[in-house]
Amino acid sequence: MEVRGGLDDDSQDNLTHCSFHAGKEARQMDACGRYLRSKRPRLARRIAVPTSLPELSSRKVLTMAWLSGRSLRSDLEERLYKAQGSNTLVKGWQLWRLQRRAITSLKRVAAAQGALIFGEGSPGFSADPHPGNVMVLEDGRLGLIDYGCSCCYDPEEVAVLADLYHSLHHNNRGGVVDAVTAMGFSSKRMDEDYMCAFATQLFDRNVVEGGLLSLNDFERQRGEKVRKIPRKYMLTCRVSLLLRGLGARVGVPGLSMAYLWRREVARARRRR
Repeated sequence: MEVRGGLDDDSQDNLTHCSFHAGKEARQMDACGRYLRSKRPRLARRIAVPTSLPELSSRKVLTMAWLSGRSLRSDLEERLYKAQGSNTLVKGWQLWRLQRRAITSLKRVAAAQGALIFGEGSPGFSADPHPGNVMVLEDGRLGLIDYGCSCCYDPEEVAVLADLYHSLHHNNRGGVVDAVTAMGFSSKRMDEDYMCAFATQLFDRNVVEGGLLSLNDFERQRGEKVRKIPRKYMLTCRVSLLLRGLGARVGVPGLSMAYLWRREVARARRRR
C-alpha cells in the first residue's frame, strides 16, 4: 500500500481543487479508475488507476492499493544511465529504444487524459501528470497516481474546449478566437494574432520561441495585455504543458496536443 499525507486545505471551487484533501482525492481517483474501466476498457488494460482503501484512510491520510513498479521519471533516468555506460553502437541502439519507450508512454498518458477531459460523463481528470506521477508497472502497464489537483468540466465547458482544440488542429484562427472568447479570455486589444498565439502556446504546441516567457515580449510587440484568463481551463493548459515538457525531454519538441486528442475532440463535438 501507499500512504500519503498532507495538510487539509479545501479548494474554493468544489469542481477544481489543487490542495490535499484525502477524501476528495480518494473519490476523484476511484471515479477516474471506474470511468476508464467501464468506458475505455481497451485503454484501461494499459493504464492502471489505483483504488483507495477507505478503511485505512482518514481526512488527512490517503491509503491506496499498491501498484508494483516505479515512477516514469526513475525508469527513464535509470535506463538512460545504463545506456550511457555502453559502447557507442549499443548506446545508440539503447537510446533509440529509450526514446521510443518514452514516446509510447507519453501517448498512452495523453490518451487517458484526453478520455477523462473530453469523455461523456467523465468524473474529471488529474491536472498533474508529470513523470513523477506516472508509474511504470512490472506488468507493463502505466499507473496514474496523485489526484490532489483535479478538475471536472460540465458539458457546455467540454463543448467550448472541444471547439478550441478542433480549431487549433485545423488552423482555424477565427474558430480559435471565438473559442477562447467563449471561455472568458480577454485582453486589452483582443488582437487576433496575439489571442491565437496565446491559445496555441498554452493549449496545443510551442509556437513562440522561448516558450511562455517569450509571450511577454510578444505581448509588448503587439501592444497587448491579458486582462482575464479563464482559471478553470488553465488546468487543461497545465496538462498540455506537462506532457509537452516530457515530449521535449525525450526528443519530441513539436508535440501537438490538438493532434493527440483529435479523436476525443471529434467524439465530443458529435455529441451535440
